[in-house]
Formats: sequence, C-alpha cells, structure tokens
Amino acid sequence: QQQNVSFRATVRAVDELGGTLTSFAGPAALNAVVAATNQAGTLATNTWNFPIDTYANNQRAQVIYLTNELGPSAALKGIFLHVASAPSLQLGNWTIRLKPTAWTVHPTNLWEGPDSGWTTVYNEDFTIPGTGWVHFAFNEPFAYDGASNLLVDFSFSNADAVANPRGRVSVSTGAVGRALCWETWFPNNDPVQWDGSMFKPDRSAVFPVIRLDAEVPLGIVPAATGAFSDGVWSGMLSVPAAAPAVVIQAASGAARGDSNPFAVAEASAVVQLG
Repeated sequence: QQQNVSFRATVRAVDELGGTLTSFAGPAALNAVVAATNQAGTLATNTWNFPIDTYANNQRAQVIYLTNELGPSAALKGIFLHVASAPSLQLGNWTIRLKPTAWTVHPTNLWEGPDSGWTTVYNEDFTIPGTGWVHFAFNEPFAYDGASNLLVDFSFSNADAVANPRGRVSVSTGAVGRALCWETWFPNNDPVQWDGSMFKPDRSAVFPVIRLDAEVPLGIVPAATGAFSDGVWSGMLSVPAAAPAVVIQAASGAARGDSNPFAVAEASAVVQLG
C-alpha cells in the first residue's frame, strides 16, 4: 500500500466465539496507528536503588520526564524500566501513576498527593524476573498529549525487607529536582498515600531510564465506516502517512478490533513530460 492511495478494506463484526455478528448495523470509528517505543534517558553504567530496592519496606520515586524525551502524542500502553539488579522480594502493591505537568524540575520537595489528579495505570504485586528491560503493561492506555511534560510515580509497599540482593535500575542525570525519592522501614506504609511534606523526600538529579510502549495515530480517510450489512462493511480507505507496520483499528463503544500490521510506503514521485 502507498500513502494517500485508496485500497479496499472489509470490517466484520464478530461475537466472542468469532462468528459474524449479523445484527450489528454500525457504524464503526476507524483509525490507523503505528507502534513506537520512545526512550527517555541514556543507558550508561550509572544505577540507582529507586524505585525497586526491597532493602526498604516502602519506596517511592516521583519523576519528571520532558516532552522532548517522550515523543509525539500517543496512546501509552506500557512502560519499561531497565533493571541492573533484581531485588530479593516481590514489589508489593507495585503502582505506577501518571499525570501531565508544566514542571521541568520539582520546585520543592513536596509529594503530589493521592487526590492531585493521578491516573493509576498499573497496580499489582510484581516479581522482577531478571535484569534488562522489564515491561509493565498498563491497565488502560494513557492519552499523552505530546505537548506536556509527564510526571511518572513509582512505588511499592511490603510487609518485609531484605538487604541482598539490592534492586537497582539504570539512570540518567539531569537537573537537580528531576525526581523526588524516599523510603521507609515501616511495614505496609503505602507510599501511594504520601502527601505534601509527609516523609519529606529528597530532590534528585538522577532519574530512571524508561521506554514507553506507545501507539501513535496516523489518521485515516474516512474516519468511520458506513452502515454494516449483515455484520459486514466494505469500502475504500487511505492512510496519509508512510510507516512500516500500520494497524487499522475499528471501534464501536467498548468493542475494538485490530487488523494485521502492514506496510504503507511513501507515495511514488510522478514525472510529467511536456
């Protein structure tokens, strides 16, 4: 396929068993997306015990990532941390929260509290499987606007603490205040609830290197199907941008289906002689 060149596509509504849902009349919203992995920070030899060191019962790191590190507007589907050393224990109530911010550094050493607009994208007990890139798939995609910096909050809370081996992640260094961090040795003192000056955190220049698992919208024409007939719609579509692995999404309410990935090439140059 080529960008801006129409091709025929068929969308079929199916039930939970994969059979055609002939009663579905449509329409369905359409979109074309491409998967992207954007890395914030540079991998080197520097490591940090926040936010995965079970030497403490509880840890929290509240980190600012800058818009020039995050890529364009996208649906964020997950996050990777680069683990240099896996901790002894599982991360109890391992929680990742996000929200946009205008800050480039934290202006004070005060936590953003639980009612300050966080979106919790991950929350479960988690055992770090080993070293290297470790992926945390979000419960629901997070709509990143491509214009704001992003606050990413990592925390865990355990009943026990074990000294060795120490959990450590790879880090980059920025301006002082890129991250706030603190840890306590009180069992199950959940950092998700820390607010303001509670366990007044340190301001740090180092921050975990992350990769964001994202879906970047490319647009599609048309943006919706017409009416379905016996659960099926067929029509002409075009994608306005070239990409190596485009996925077309069709959605109606909470239901969504994805096509297999396919390449969209740049439009060929046309030479006219006259």
